[in-house]
Amino acid sequence: MKPVVAADHDMMPKEKHVPGGLLETSSGKAFLFFTESNKTSDFLADGIELWWDARKEGFGYVQRLVLNMDNGPECSGRRSRFLQRMVDFSDRSGLEIRLAYYPPYHSKYNRIERFWGGLERSWNGYLLDSVKTVLKRDGNFV
Repeated sequence: MKPVVAADHDMMPKEKHVPGGLLETSSGKAFLFFTESNKTSDFLADGIELWWDARKEGFGYVQRLVLNMDNGPECSGRRSRFLQRMVDFSDRSGLEIRLAYYPPYHSKYNRIERFWGGLERSWNGYLLDSVKTVLKRDGNFV
């Protein structure tokens, strides 16, 4: 296999992918989703809906989702756009959705934060030239 050629400090990427993710606490499986712009309320709401669409067959018995949130500016309990998107999702899916927020500055209790740390270590030293390459670095995805 021929290695990918890259500049030592490749600062002009062809595309940018900002990750978002959900971690299923019962199984430890992660679901990653990406945007080419910025992390917004709509981005996170779209990611939650993508996750549900991918996993709802396996969770047919579920009537309530409890989403542990990190108090980031895009998903804060004060973000009316995010809250409205969650209400709309609840109406469409028929799910009761509960948003449980970690206290500010307590990321050490949030399991997704430890997942991000492990994922960053698995990416270390690899040229992340595509979303496919990013996802191939860890087999723990839904």
